[in-house]
Amino acid sequence: VRAVYDEAKAQQAVRFINSLKHGIGEFHGQPFELFPWQDKIVRDIFGTVKPNGYRQYKKAYIEIPKKNGKSEFGAAIALKMLCADGEQCAQVYSCAADRQQASIVFDVAVSMVDQAPALKKHIKPVLSQKRLVYKPTRSFYQVLSAEVNTKHGLNVSCCIFDELHAQPNRDLWDVM
Repeated sequence: VRAVYDEAKAQQAVRFINSLKHGIGEFHGQPFELFPWQDKIVRDIFGTVKPNGYRQYKKAYIEIPKKNGKSEFGAAIALKMLCADGEQCAQVYSCAADRQQASIVFDVAVSMVDQAPALKKHIKPVLSQKRLVYKPTRSFYQVLSAEVNTKHGLNVSCCIFDELHAQPNRDLWDVM
């Protein structure tokens, strides 16, 4: 089965992410404009599809050096998967070696939602549970720790796994 490139799907993903605003730091409130290397990653992941239209890639391993917008990029992809992927009851997660680290990407996503009126009216934050619920599709975005023995029964649509190198037990990568 040979993959094809669907420019419309790639462009939809890029447009969604570029419609967001930065959630933290010196760029807070400014439009999120993908760098060329980020644009290439997004286009490759979301635009490369099988003949049946489903994405070719189920996993993408991306290493980004410190202070290069890793949390912002992860939050933008998580929101795309939550709100603009067309999946009913999608389950999107952020995880890391500990819950505090996993919360960083989530907190950026919350700030991005707060700055996007179109998203804000459709997303219900449940901050005590570190969860965002996208009401139109009954989908959610949730923070997890990486304790693999407690993660059975998940139906993962997307997982942003932060600081994978710090995870002593890589089994969670296989679960996702």
